[in-house]
Amino acid sequence: MRFRFLSLFILACQSGIAWANANQDLSLTWISDTMLDMQISQEKSFELNADTFKILSRDLPQSSVTIINANQQRADLLLDTSSNACIGNKIKTPTRQEKYLFTALPQTIFPNQRLYVNNDSLISFLNENIKEEFGQAISMSQLFNSQQKFILGVIKGRSFGQALDNLIANAPNNIQIWQRAGDGLSIGIMDMFMHHRIDAIIEYPSVYEHYGIQLEKQISGVKSYAIDEVNNVVSGYIMCVDTDMGKKLINYFDQQLAKQTLTQQYLNVHLGWFKHSSPAHITELYNQAYKTQF
Repeated sequence: MRFRFLSLFILACQSGIAWANANQDLSLTWISDTMLDMQISQEKSFELNADTFKILSRDLPQSSVTIINANQQRADLLLDTSSNACIGNKIKTPTRQEKYLFTALPQTIFPNQRLYVNNDSLISFLNENIKEEFGQAISMSQLFNSQQKFILGVIKGRSFGQALDNLIANAPNNIQIWQRAGDGLSIGIMDMFMHHRIDAIIEYPSVYEHYGIQLEKQISGVKSYAIDEVNNVVSGYIMCVDTDMGKKLINYFDQQLAKQTLTQQYLNVHLGWFKHSSPAHITELYNQAYKTQF
């Protein structure tokens, strides 16, 4: 019995050494849209993408990881020119899948985006003509065809899903699409919304709540609506360049996700980000996405 235990221990050690040695050959340029510092604890961090990446990258030699903070334009350039670049929290789209590699499991999951409105006349129109009932979403297609005039703020380069992307790209003249580009994308949109420079935004509930608190603004009279053209939950994947190193990195992240998403710690990171949402609801979405039973 003692010999068997010793044999298993030696085998486990050998497997761990082999796994560590295999990772020595990996070189990663991680593109981050936040100032990601690997030394900052999760308690002091403020970003789901960053916190999950810290967990997933633990088995990579720190010297092999380069973190570059980049806005969308610079991120696109890095992905086009680098042989080892990856970026997190990306929605799979047909266009992206033609060009890049994606992990099998999502890196993050979260409740999908909602339409937030601060324009009284638009709110009245929505309430009177579309009338969101409990559990029922509004149709953005119907809204876009309603002849209502308003300014909709969106983040340039963000995909809202194919149906909504097509609506925004072909918005009628009565709807002005205001796109924000550059650093601090979400917080910049939120600031414009809070100062009533735009009438509506499409944003994730967690982002809206977090940045609203961060900006220390109180907005009264804001109404939010679920959107018919998007699913209730959205998954953000790790996306890497389609190169030999990119394939190796995807394989590494696939193995890490398969292991880490089964842990309480990975779930807790999600629960911490969605602290203003129902823990039971977030756990339910998590279990659906990762086939877990928390």
